[in-house]
Amino acid sequence: MRKRLIGVGALAAAVLASTALASAVAAELPPPPLANIVTCSGVGLVSQTVQAVECNTDAATGTADWSPDLLGAKLQAKAKPGSPPAAAVAGWSANAPLAVSGNQFCVTVKASPHGGPSTYAVLELVLSWDGVQQPTLAFPVSHETVSYCAGDIPPAAENFFWEVLAVTGASHGDAKVKVQFGGVSFAAVP
Repeated sequence: MRKRLIGVGALAAAVLASTALASAVAAELPPPPLANIVTCSGVGLVSQTVQAVECNTDAATGTADWSPDLLGAKLQAKAKPGSPPAAAVAGWSANAPLAVSGNQFCVTVKASPHGGPSTYAVLELVLSWDGVQQPTLAFPVSHETVSYCAGDIPPAAENFFWEVLAVTGASHGDAKVKVQFGGVSFAAVP
């Protein structure tokens, strides 16, 4: 399991961890082989409870171009021939703990990746509660608005935090992804 060194607001104290997959399927995803996230930091507040974040990786740095309201980002990772792989990571996270109101948590994102066979683009969802990090869930990026969900959240869970990151990279060539944050929600699923 890769360790995150989250440097954003309340997440700095929270240890993020694993959860079961509910509605989107994370199976059959090739793991991003080119970069590991090293640190994340806040870019700005979207609301009192949501902040935009950018992350550094152990690969050559890509770029993130944010919309003025911080609800959208364009990520680009361009690897030059003979240079190390490049990666770009950005997304959104809780700026304060949420009260749990269901056993399933969903984040809605619209994304569109562009790149060749040496590129990748995934969304990573990380949840934590009661000071325990849940395993990171990786989802394929879809060319539409999708709710990415995780379940098995205990009803008595406290200190609940979330983070969703768009990760794109390339061993050579140019990887791009546009991503738009749509919101978060809880649901009670039998």
